Order: sequence, then structure tokens, then C-alpha cells
Amino acid sequence: MILPLFVSVLLLFSVPDMGRDAKIAYAVATNVLFYVFVFTPISMPYGSLTPQETLTIAG
Repeated sequence: MILPLFVSVLLLFSVPDMGRDAKIAYAVATNVLFYVFVFTPISMPYGSLTPQETLTIAG
């Protein structure tokens, strides 16, 4: 998991010297890659634990 995180953060914060439209496309592509390959796999386990941490009042 650390290698995709490292690569995606490196790509997010390094912008190659391109035209304006190419930079926008690059920003969109790197953000999509980050959220698909890094953010979602890290946040899904936390989201599945949320119901387990709530209090259930037995009636």
C-alpha cells in the first residue's frame, strides 16, 4: 500500500511543464488515480467499522 501512496502523492504534487489544458487533464487524471487506488482502499475499512462503534440500545 505504501508504493501506490508514494507514487500517487508524487504525481499529485509534481506538475510537468505543459499547456494549460494539459495541466488540467493531468490534475484530473492524478486525482482520479489517487482516489481510486489510495483513498478508497484506505477509507473503506474505517467506514465499515463505523456501525460497530455505535451504541445499540436493547429494548
